[in-house]
Amino acid sequence: MGQAHRKSRELEPVEPPGTGVPADLIGPHTVEAIARAVYDAMYDEYKEPLCAAPALSSRMVEAGLLGRSAATVPPPDGGAGPAGGTIAGMRTLLVIGIGAGDPDHLTLEAVKAFGRADVFLLLDKPAERQDLMRLRRDMIAEHGRPGHRVVELVDPARDRGAAAYAEAVEEWRERRADLVERAVAEQVPDGGTGALLVWGDPALYDSVTAVLDRVLARGRTEFGYTVVPGISSVSVLAARHRTTLTRTARPVRITTGRRLAAEGFGPGSEDAVVMLDGQGAFAEIDPAGVHIHYGAYLGTGDEILVSGPLAELADEIAELRREARERKGWIMDSYLLRRTDD
Repeated sequence: MGQAHRKSRELEPVEPPGTGVPADLIGPHTVEAIARAVYDAMYDEYKEPLCAAPALSSRMVEAGLLGRSAATVPPPDGGAGPAGGTIAGMRTLLVIGIGAGDPDHLTLEAVKAFGRADVFLLLDKPAERQDLMRLRRDMIAEHGRPGHRVVELVDPARDRGAAAYAEAVEEWRERRADLVERAVAEQVPDGGTGALLVWGDPALYDSVTAVLDRVLARGRTEFGYTVVPGISSVSVLAARHRTTLTRTARPVRITTGRRLAAEGFGPGSEDAVVMLDGQGAFAEIDPAGVHIHYGAYLGTGDEILVSGPLAELADEIAELRREARERKGWIMDSYLLRRTDD
């Protein structure tokens, strides 16, 4: 930090907080010096600006260590919440990307975020995905701080076969927002920190941030939130197949199985990463001149990798998917399609 911060440590010592010295005898300049000293110490330890020095003095007041009035505390960089920042004492949510399934995919930023959470809110489907719940609980047990709590939330079911797809998603997000809003209000204490763990990268194909924005827009529950990026299954897919997502001067498109089935993948199509393909749309397109890099359960002990001409592998991949879904009750997969005849 700057020279001014280091100088603040050289000010005259004061009676340790909690010894009964009236705040008005300590004086505002010494209060600021204490806050800056604590800030410097935190930066030296964690090498990241957790909050501004003036905000620290406010938090020390709130904890009863000093006697000055409370102030507005800005959220961490990239946070979201009410205009002007997060008010001291407001709840904070951390949306943490946890990678595709391998615990080693956790970033250092994610590990630090685990250590900040008072309560973890785990959204998941019912019992057929207990192995996914167990993976996350193991991460929490290893990286969570002492005294944390874990609350399991049963994610509302979504009608994936509805003809009015957009309307079905909207209705599902509304019910999901109801669940999250209630959980935050009941489980995250005022001034506390809750964490939502998201597979892969929350910034890529996940609805958690949209749901949180919906809750905030209702105006009934206030909180700030920060998104911690993670290693996505898209990145892991390319790495496992020792390829890149893009080719020289060529774009790549990230799409869904539903759109692939509707639009096809004819000559001239851009390379495409396909996610959320519940029906196996790769088997419905013309396979001529198409290469596929397929991956399922990436980063886990059940990982499946297949690569080659789609014309030769479509039936094999479809059978592998069927067997895997039957064995585990669910499947998470993605694949990269690219034309070799362009």
